[in-house]
Amino acid sequence: MKKILVVDDDCWILDACAQMLQFKNYDVNTAADVKEAKRKLEQKKFHMVISDINLPGETGMELLIHIKQKFPGTGVIMMSGNPKISEDECKRGGAFSYLRKPFDGNQFLSKVDAFFSKSTIKK
Repeated sequence: MKKILVVDDDCWILDACAQMLQFKNYDVNTAADVKEAKRKLEQKKFHMVISDINLPGETGMELLIHIKQKFPGTGVIMMSGNPKISEDECKRGGAFSYLRKPFDGNQFLSKVDAFFSKSTIKK
């Protein structure tokens, strides 16, 4: 089963993303900040991390750098409601894709499915 870590300090978004992914039979864990995300990444192998950029303490971009250095095979999708952040900026940092908030469930799941359709990871 594909394992996904969702990182966001907004509990509504965290819960909505987790529920959509669980409905599609993904093994989902959540974290409210980068510190918690890093701890979970050390404890369990994740195939994908979906992270907000604007987080308390360290940012999602700092988490992206950490993931690409320590877990290079892990796919990353970044999310943000900040219009100043671009998809190109996230992709240059190593993210597979980017979602601008607010987004709908179909947009969200299509980004996840696109990563796994290009990946060699088996469900």
